[in-house]
Amino acid sequence: MKAKILPVLIALPACLAMISFEASAEGVEGAKTTANIIVQNAASWTTLSSSVVVIPGGQTWHCIATGSADGSNPAPANSFDHQYRFTLSVDSANPAVDGACERTLEFDNNIGVDDLSFASVNSTCPFKNIGSGTHVFRWQARKINASNLDLTVLDNSHTVMCSRNLQ
Repeated sequence: MKAKILPVLIALPACLAMISFEASAEGVEGAKTTANIIVQNAASWTTLSSSVVVIPGGQTWHCIATGSADGSNPAPANSFDHQYRFTLSVDSANPAVDGACERTLEFDNNIGVDDLSFASVNSTCPFKNIGSGTHVFRWQARKINASNLDLTVLDNSHTVMCSRNLQ
């Protein structure tokens, strides 16, 4: 039995090498910065970074965006908690809150708890069936409540990868 399988196992890598696979990633874009960005508003989003993707005429593409940021704890020890929203969006400078791509960063400054000096937040979001034209992808943040202290985002980055295929 082993003698019959051995030639197949030896030939398998050569057969796989001859099969042509179509690359699914056709375009990658993104942005990054180490410049401090202050998040001051609870009523609208602050854009941390953005990138432009141009989809060729007559085509529909599918994209995946990722975002990452480090926020500095704005509150002194033993103050009340502060919460911030982060989201990825395409073609919207002010997307709705509580979307599937939204993540929350919270600094919990309770008595007796070691206070973090900074924390990281990340998100990934698929954007399917994007039509032709120029599109702006954004990584954004905002306060959850106006009473939250302003947040300093120390650094952030986002990446967008697009393809015509869903494979």
